[in-house]
Parts: sequence; structure tokens; C-alpha cells
Amino acid sequence: MSGRIRYTTAVTNGINRAAKQPAAARGVLLVNIPFYHAGCAEAPLGLAYVAAVLERSGIPFELLDANALRMSEADILAHIGRTNPSVVGSTVMTSMLAAARRLADAVKGLPRPPLVVFGGPHPTIAPEEAIERGGADICVRGEGEETAAELLGGIGEGPGGWGKVQGISFRGNGGVVHTPDRPLIADLDSIPFPARHLLPMNRYQTIHTGRKRFATLITSRGCPGKCMFCFRPFGRNLRYRSIENVMAEVRELVERFGVEEISILDDAFTLDRARVAEFCDRVLASGLRFAWRLGNGTRVDLIDEELLGLMKRAGCYEVAFGIESGDDEVLRKIGKEITTAQVERAFAAAKRAGMETIGFFMIGHPFDTVATMKKTIDFAIRLDPTYAQFTMSTPLPGTALWTWVKRHGRSLIGDDVTKLDFLGSTPHYETDGFTADDARTMYRKAYRRFYVRPRYIWRSIRRIRSINDIVVILKGLLYLRRI
Repeated sequence: MSGRIRYTTAVTNGINRAAKQPAAARGVLLVNIPFYHAGCAEAPLGLAYVAAVLERSGIPFELLDANALRMSEADILAHIGRTNPSVVGSTVMTSMLAAARRLADAVKGLPRPPLVVFGGPHPTIAPEEAIERGGADICVRGEGEETAAELLGGIGEGPGGWGKVQGISFRGNGGVVHTPDRPLIADLDSIPFPARHLLPMNRYQTIHTGRKRFATLITSRGCPGKCMFCFRPFGRNLRYRSIENVMAEVRELVERFGVEEISILDDAFTLDRARVAEFCDRVLASGLRFAWRLGNGTRVDLIDEELLGLMKRAGCYEVAFGIESGDDEVLRKIGKEITTAQVERAFAAAKRAGMETIGFFMIGHPFDTVATMKKTIDFAIRLDPTYAQFTMSTPLPGTALWTWVKRHGRSLIGDDVTKLDFLGSTPHYETDGFTADDARTMYRKAYRRFYVRPRYIWRSIRRIRSINDIVVILKGLLYLRRI
């Protein structure tokens, strides 16, 4: 590639366009496929990490968050037609596969069709399906930073060169070719911070944050849990970023991007108690003013009032807990390795520490019955978290739950994984213990019984301190109407 690379940042028609533009070359378009959920949008950290590595490597690219910008598929296709990239890359979850396929089919109909590269959970779990059913030309498996930089740096070499890149799958003459897995990145501090300067940072929010400027943060990778419904793309062994490295990113978020609230998305943030304490001490000493929360949930057996008190003093105002069921036998069988008594102790400690709480619950576990689902709803009401989220048990490919449903359940989707939606209200399987109608009824009952209570409504009104609090309540009501 000849000529100087120009580093440009521009906003055109509301699209945050920031890319390294070579004098004469077709570049890479990283696009976050629209995945609407109740007016919420979080920054695509996976793509932003890849963008940061491409930027460091001198590879021309553009990062487009079509989800946050509320772009339609037609808008995305028009943008691709104008910019004429050689590669379109996206992160794909299982529930996004149908949308990814539509995009792949559309771009291949262009006069100069780009290669389609998918990464993320589903291409890691099922690369052949992502290629054959999802329309990808190449899949990046596992952690994408190093693999994407190597692949996209030599994309013009074709299949002969791609075969030298660890951690990918691609279309070959004799079918799908899988190269050896790439080892996990040992030194997470070596990865540059996500390229948030290329994202519309004012667009990100959740039901809980309202209109606050909001960002997500990952301080470790991996999860040692054994939950049967989870897939662990980062492995079971935890790898940590140094607290110094984490604090540098926190400072960037607050001082450069004006972030008011940070949601930590680690799968096991509180597993290393000393590290949590060090983080809290560094936050207190930094003088930075921001709120933070554990938005991805933490285990109830890894928390106590002393640690919660320290987190509260350091600005943490909310902790989410993965509870899943109110029945101890169901908890044991799904591999949660916690008890309802531990759950109650954790919630009591959080409330004494002055924390807001979120409870994550699932409806329709393999070992559920109508009685145990009702028990879960009753348990949620008794715990009385600030917010409760109920999701339908979803058998994602690559999980023990997927295998169980294949062997023992009655799948309602067959092999069509595009029908899997872990944020929706549609059951995906039946068992001898419940029907699809049972699960659907209990899902709706869970939300309505929890939120449409005089005590909860009155408490929500009393918590109003600002217009932002009203926005949060209205978003919640709009979500309830959709159920």
C-alpha cells in the first residue's frame, strides 16, 4: 500500500465517521448491526477493541455503530455503496444471525461486493453455520483483536494467505476451512483501549441510566462458572488487567468523554476481593467524579457487607446478581452452585450498604415446573430488588443447555437458531414439566406481578429526584407494554 495515511474524523449526516483513509485503497468497514431492545444501546466494545488494534496497526478502516444511530438496513447498504470497503466486519450474537444474513446477502449484490467477516459469540461457537447460514466469507473465532489485525492486514492474499492466520474459519474450495485456535491473550494490558473516539458516545444509555452519559468497561476476561446456559468465549480461567491500566481507561472515560456513569461488565468482578479493594481505593484517591455499577451481575457468594460498603464509598451505587431461580433444586441442577439462603444474605447486605440492586431471573429452566416458576416469581417479590429482569431460558449453541434440549426436551425451533432471542418472551422449548403456554404465561406474570405492585409503584415515585429519574420510569413502563 503506497501513499501517506490521513487520520481523519468527521461527522456526516449524523454518522460518526472516523477512519484512516489511505490515498488509494478500499478499506475495512466495522459495522455494529442494529439490535434494538427497549430503547437501549451500549457501545460495541468488541468492535471498538478491534478498531483500536487496526488503528495501531495502520490498517485503513471505518467504525460505524448503526445500532446507536438507529440506521435501517437500507441506510447501512447505502453507506457501504458510497464508501466501497473491501471488507465489512460485524460482531454477531446468535439472536442477530438473521439480521447478519440479510446484511451479508445485500452487500454481495453490490457491483463491487466486499468480503463479509463475522466475529463474536456465534461465529466462535458455530463458524460453519455462520458461514453457510449466516452468509459470512470468514469467521474470526475467540478473541478478535490479534486475529483481526493479522487477517485484515493481509486480506488481499486470499485463501492461500488466510490459512496461515490462527483462529479463523473461511470458505475454501472443498468446504469450510478451520485454522488452529489462537491462544488467548495473556497480557490484557497490551490491548489498546476501545476506540471510543470513533463512536457516538452521546447515544449510549440503558433503561437504568436514562439520559446520563454512560459507558461500559471490562477489567477482566473469563468466567469460572459452570452454569449450563452460558457459553464462555473467553475461557474459564480469569485473566486480569492491572488496576493501573483500568484506572487509566476510567480517567479517559471521565475526562475525555465526559462519562457520568460506568457499568463494569466483568463476569466475575468480585472473585478477587483484594483486587476489588485496590480498585476502590484507587477510585477514591483519583478525585474523579463518576458513578459506577456492576451491570453484568456478580455471584451472591462473593459479596458481603464490608466489601459492598467499600464499593459504595468509591461510587458504586448498584449491584446486579445472577439468581436465575427461586428453587434450590433447580439451582443445583443448572450448575449455579448457590442457594436461595445465600441469595437472601447477599440482598440483605446490599440493602444495608445502601446499594440499589438488580435481580436476574430465568423462566422455563429444563427442570422447572409451573410450581417452581411461580416460586421464582414469589422469591423475586420477597427479595424486592430495585429492578428485576426476567428472561426466557434460551438454549444457545455450544452450551450444556443446548445439548440437554436436544436430548431431553422438545425444541420449538428445530435447528433454526435465528429464532433464538434471549431478550424476548417466546419460549424455545418444552419439557415434561411445562408447555410453551405455561412458560409464556409465567413470563408475563413475572413482570406484571413484580412491577405492578402498590409498594413498588409508591417506592418508584418516592425515588424521583430529577427529570432523569422520570425518564427511567417511563422507559420501564414502555417496556412493560411490549410484553
